[in-house]
Amino acid sequence: GVAIVKVGGSEDSIRAAAQRFLMQQDGIVGFTQEVLSGALRAIVGRMSVEDVIRDRAAFAGQVAEEAEASLSGQGLVLDAFQIQDITTEGSYLEDLGRPEA
Repeated sequence: GVAIVKVGGSEDSIRAAAQRFLMQQDGIVGFTQEVLSGALRAIVGRMSVEDVIRDRAAFAGQVAEEAEASLSGQGLVLDAFQIQDITTEGSYLEDLGRPEA
């Protein structure tokens, strides 16, 4: 997925982000990746692979919703999140499409 994250505009968000990431702005990227990876795993665990593939927008929305609390606690806001590609190890996805092909 691709995410756009920024520091929130409220005074509390700016303060939280400054306390967490001051002098280590590169930490925002790593923190955001970890939060979104965890949210992705949580949502994938609740949805079937077919549903994830069929409705990427709903999947992305659920991931964003799941990640929102963790991000906002650190003063960050998820501006946009989009699923770019869905892959699996092995040939599971290709095997799903074989009967239709």
